[in-house]
Amino acid sequence: MTRLASRLALAALLSLATVSSAVAAKLRVPTDHATIQAAIDAAAAGDKIEISAGTYAEELSIAKSDLTIQAKSGHVVLIDPGGAGRPLGIVLASDVTIKNLRFRNTADDVGIGIAISSNITLEGCRVEDIPNDHGIDIGAATVTLKKCRVTNVGGDGIHIGANDSTIKKCTIVDADGKGIAVLGTNVTLSGNTIEDAGGFGIEIGNSSSGATSCLVSGNRVERANSPGIMISSDASATTVSDNTVVDSAGHGVVVTGATSIVTGNTVKNAGGAGFQIVIDGATLKNNTTKTSTQAGYAVFTNGGIFKKNVAKKGLSDGFDVQGTGNTFTKNTAKKNAALDLNDSTNPGDNTYSKNKFGTTN
Repeated sequence: MTRLASRLALAALLSLATVSSAVAAKLRVPTDHATIQAAIDAAAAGDKIEISAGTYAEELSIAKSDLTIQAKSGHVVLIDPGGAGRPLGIVLASDVTIKNLRFRNTADDVGIGIAISSNITLEGCRVEDIPNDHGIDIGAATVTLKKCRVTNVGGDGIHIGANDSTIKKCTIVDADGKGIAVLGTNVTLSGNTIEDAGGFGIEIGNSSSGATSCLVSGNRVERANSPGIMISSDASATTVSDNTVVDSAGHGVVVTGATSIVTGNTVKNAGGAGFQIVIDGATLKNNTTKTSTQAGYAVFTNGGIFKKNVAKKGLSDGFDVQGTGNTFTKNTAKKNAALDLNDSTNPGDNTYSKNKFGTTN
């Protein structure tokens, strides 16, 4: 390229940057627009809507592309339609980011509904006091939720029926349904906290609709009224790693979905078994269960791999093995109230190597 051509190319790029900068605008609510919806309707691609502190009695609808909506720095913004309907609906939108807004609703509807959209991000948002439905309901959309909080909802905290989405470092408290329910492919749940769910803390699949290749990693589930983490029978290729489940009313972790890998998890004080494994061929490595009411590991599976798992101080058996063709290597069970290993199958039906079991049948 000649020097002249290089200068012309650079000038063209600078010109495009200047045009882009000129096109993008900041729309202020209520300074420039009296309502948030009016600002949304007026916004063009690339614009940012900045909202001052206050309570806005609006039912927002977004069908835009390349838009940012956020609270003014340090301000508390509450969107509450006052029983008229859902605080926020996003449909046929793309590349929309919403930051640091609070949503409340008393109607028979969800807090936030997202569908038929792509690259939607909610960061630092709060959804609260949704008495009759899910806090955040996602369908047919690619969505990222970061550091959001859902509190006091009548349905699931977050219900996601979408693919290629991420829920990261969110907190869900007092959901009457499940904390997080997932139906979809390539959904990642990472670093979330779920407290006092009326159903499962986390459920992948629902025994009918299906979920594939999901990752459940580094989450904490406390006081779920059912099993803390449920991998349902219609889920496949799920990885459950490095989660903590405490004080669940039912089992700690239940695996009924095919080709599941369960590694590095900790279960304490489960009201049922620490880990209940039903599906054939599951892999469990480096998990720990302590003081579960039923067996530390209830093994109903055939052909499973169990390596370096620990069961201690349970109120029943450490390992209760009822399936065949399983391999147990370097597992440890001690100080369980019943047997550390209770294998009710015939001798040779399962393979044991280098384990440390205090008491066996």
